[in-house]
Amino acid sequence: MVVTFPFVRKVRELYPDGQIDYLINGNLKELIFCLCPEISQVISGNNFNAKAYDIIYDLQKLSQQAFQQRRGKEHQLDIFCDYYGFRLSAQEKQVIRELKQEDSIWAHKYIRYHLSNYRDKKIVGIVLSDRNSQKVWPYNKELIDYLSRDGRNLILLLGHSLFSNKLFNKERILNVTELTSLRQVISLVNCCNLVITPDTGLLHVAGILGIPFISIFGSTPGQLITKYYSSCYRIMQNQLCDSICWQRNFATCNKCLKSISVEDVLTKIEKFLAKNAVSKK
Repeated sequence: MVVTFPFVRKVRELYPDGQIDYLINGNLKELIFCLCPEISQVISGNNFNAKAYDIIYDLQKLSQQAFQQRRGKEHQLDIFCDYYGFRLSAQEKQVIRELKQEDSIWAHKYIRYHLSNYRDKKIVGIVLSDRNSQKVWPYNKELIDYLSRDGRNLILLLGHSLFSNKLFNKERILNVTELTSLRQVISLVNCCNLVITPDTGLLHVAGILGIPFISIFGSTPGQLITKYYSSCYRIMQNQLCDSICWQRNFATCNKCLKSISVEDVLTKIEKFLAKNAVSKK
């Protein structure tokens, strides 16, 4: 859904005074309210009446085509724009959003309450997993143990709850998995200096907020998925199996992600830190 936001912005440019309704199924309204102010209102399928609209852009119809094109080189947003004749520059497709002030203030207060002296630390957000087994990187605990030894780091655990807080040093690790609303977790991601994530929804949140993130990809097409996220540092599988096996049978063997070691991630973190140090000079 996040990849449609540049498309929606183009619609707003075309019809600055129009009412733009976004039809979704599920509980993602908070994400839209946080990150897509061009939308007038979010409606569910039960409230949709096609006759009430002058123009309908059916992106859902194109999603299956986009899914199939993952075998090639065409991004979902490119498919949407090509179909409807929208000409967006690469910069327009990499649009970065800012949170509303109240959301940003809430997140900083939340972190300050749970983690003292956080302004002097580097906040590293770690997305533990996705519910799909082919996206679960198996070495999260080892990575968290290593990063938490450095007193300059504060670890923010996001995503789905796989571990208990009892496993970690609570002074520098805050586990908010499944304890916050979607809007709240988006606000917390915005506080991070770096996010480490597999192929999950929070990857896209970090990308659209312009937060530097290290994405860990196994059997999903990482280069295509992160094509328009300029803040991405990508880690790909070591080619142990078909790079699109997830499309064929939603493989559960997890060999792809097991081929990516903790050392691979730490190397990418070092590259990020080195680049960040240069950019600050």
